[in-house]
Amino acid sequence: MPVRRGRGGRELIPVLRDTGLTMLVWSVAAAPAPAFAASASSASVDMNTTTDVCRAAYGSSVVTKFVVVAFAVVMSLLGAGCGQGGPPHSKLIHLTLPEGSTRNTEGRQPAGHEVWVVPKPYDDTVAHLRSQLPLQADFEGLHWSGAQIETNPPRSVWEWKKPDIHEFIRIDVSAGSNAGPTGPIADTSRSVVIIDRG
Repeated sequence: MPVRRGRGGRELIPVLRDTGLTMLVWSVAAAPAPAFAASASSASVDMNTTTDVCRAAYGSSVVTKFVVVAFAVVMSLLGAGCGQGGPPHSKLIHLTLPEGSTRNTEGRQPAGHEVWVVPKPYDDTVAHLRSQLPLQADFEGLHWSGAQIETNPPRSVWEWKKPDIHEFIRIDVSAGSNAGPTGPIADTSRSVVIIDRG
């Protein structure tokens, strides 16, 4: 059964950044409003008076603090957004893929299914994933079900599940391959990781 998952911290960065930008624009636009409202009761307002009003509005401590805070929020969020280009992360489970991995989104893929192309040999990819996964133990509320290991071609499959409620997590790691004239040809420079959650 599909598992509904909330947004992670990195997915919230664009939302928070837009909110910060809105705060900054609003503060700049609204800053002179109180001063202009006060001056509206005067019978006549010349250009010099208007300039003085603007200076007084933007120079007030409350408005200045608000603008500074909004600007700081925007800058910090922009900085966080620029620094989020680390290793890719699965959207289905708590698992980080090796640096440089790309998700294959070609064709129509079912929900709860990810295919990752990893620019590392099979053994390196397996070691990277094993360092994060609780093999022989529960994982994200599911019980360890078992592993399937093959050598020719190399392949590792790990699975966790709860048979009574039909939930499962399956991670399938295999060596990369390229199309050949008579069939797939092994590509030892890369590997493929398939993640399924249902």
